[in-house]
Amino acid sequence: MKEKIDQVLNQPSENFINATISQLVAEEREFFGDLCDHFEIEKNVASLKNLITHLGYRSTSKEGYEEKKQELSKIGMEMLTEVEIGGRPISTWKHSSVNFENNKPFILELISPKANNKYREGLQVVALLLPEENRTEANLQSLFRLSPDTIETSGLLNTFNPHVEIALSSGSVIKFHIRSLEEVIELENAEA
Repeated sequence: MKEKIDQVLNQPSENFINATISQLVAEEREFFGDLCDHFEIEKNVASLKNLITHLGYRSTSKEGYEEKKQELSKIGMEMLTEVEIGGRPISTWKHSSVNFENNKPFILELISPKANNKYREGLQVVALLLPEENRTEANLQSLFRLSPDTIETSGLLNTFNPHVEIALSSGSVIKFHIRSLEEVIELENAEA
């Protein structure tokens, strides 16, 4: 089943994860070291891979977004939610029998493009969930203090899903969260 997901995503998701995290380590070596020290995790790619909560796939057109939704549905992924954020739909998908290497369920955020989209089509986001004992907004803010020149903090304004992110030269983004998307969906549904 993982192979079918990778076909729909146009690349092996595990390769994307490894390349993106390795790029973070290479491009932001000092931040990576400070991050691991701050959260008391080992300084290696595997320790960050253990924090994966979901991936993000960006489409470049509304038609492409709708086609990708159909493809995901056909291979057995379940759409957990679809919401409008920033004037465009974003849907969250889960496969009940496929997990990441860390045994967390395979969750994908499918992102429709904003007007004036400048992104390429494909996997672009690796989302990491802070270690359980560190899942606070204060710890997200502490990441900014570790690397104020590279950490984007506008996601801290998100009520249900506060996060910070770091953009890499490849165009990929690593986001740091304090809640999984499943938790965020539960909070949003309870609020509705």
